[in-house]
Amino acid sequence: MDEIEGLRVPDGFTPVVGFRRFGIPHPLSGAGHDCLVQLGHRWTPQAPTIAKCRRMPISCGDRAPTQYCSCGLHAWLGIEEALEYRELTTSLGWVMASVIGWGRVFFDEDFWRAEMAQVIAFADPRDTHSNRPEVVQEAVGEWVAKVAVDYGAPVLPLDELREYTLMYGEEYEESG
Repeated sequence: MDEIEGLRVPDGFTPVVGFRRFGIPHPLSGAGHDCLVQLGHRWTPQAPTIAKCRRMPISCGDRAPTQYCSCGLHAWLGIEEALEYRELTTSLGWVMASVIGWGRVFFDEDFWRAEMAQVIAFADPRDTHSNRPEVVQEAVGEWVAKVAVDYGAPVLPLDELREYTLMYGEEYEESG
């Protein structure tokens, strides 16, 4: 009985929908520049990405994420939160993607951290970068088009991203 009382159960078992920004690497072309990276995790094209803890000197290892560390594959619960997050960008900008996460999943107020995640779709840069010059929209659009082929994910209008992604997972709803 003591083991059961001390047991920490993950918050989710079915895929959960999320949204995140990925910085665009510099330069825009060349080996390894058509991929998505988050804090050292190269998101795997057309397959699940598996989280690894990158904390040094003590790592959670293959158990990422854990309750007592910030490791895992992160995504925002809503599109607006992802759009407002400014830390994940580069001098060339960023792209918005919808993702699903599953396995061991921990939820915070506005985001989740998952053991496994996969890119589902990309938002059209004409929508996410509408306040930027047309040349920026075009450059980001060309890069997203190449990456979308590699990841087997469509580029969709921003207002269609959520509904499309819900075909692959569920939105998080806090219980109790």
